[in-house]
Amino acid sequence: SRQTRTVMFMDIRGFTSWSEKRSPEEVASLLNEYYLTVENLLNNFQVIKYKFTADEVMAVFIDANEAVNAAREIRVKVANHLQRYNLGAGIGLHTGSVVEGLLGAQNIRFYDVIGDTVNTAKRICDAAGGGNILISNTAHADLFAGQVRVLETRSIQLKGKAEPFAVCLI
Repeated sequence: SRQTRTVMFMDIRGFTSWSEKRSPEEVASLLNEYYLTVENLLNNFQVIKYKFTADEVMAVFIDANEAVNAAREIRVKVANHLQRYNLGAGIGLHTGSVVEGLLGAQNIRFYDVIGDTVNTAKRICDAAGGGNILISNTAHADLFAGQVRVLETRSIQLKGKAEPFAVCLI
């Protein structure tokens, strides 16, 4: 069904170059600690779904307020974990329409969300530096008044988008 959701992506900066110098066991150990940290935090919020893909986390929230609160807490805890490895993580959020439900084939089905909102959230994350949270103007407009202090507004070019896209650094 079509729903309005806030999608958050988080990705470790410098992970590929870090991991190429490490054993697979070291990489798996870092990722498992990272996943556990994120999972423990997300369980405190109204998250509809989250998933891990390598060094990336995607989480889907009912609204932007929950997503921003989760992103702020995750940023701090993940930074503490990743500092030991001289790594950081960028976070991007976007609010918009998605189609959510069971997807897949005959034998493998899974609950997921798809649509431009998901792609845009991923692209916003890609533009976020380590330790940064970037949110779209759409997500910012859905926040409770005074919920966040915007440090900077930027216009960025997102991969696959024809026009520059406005985001807020919070």
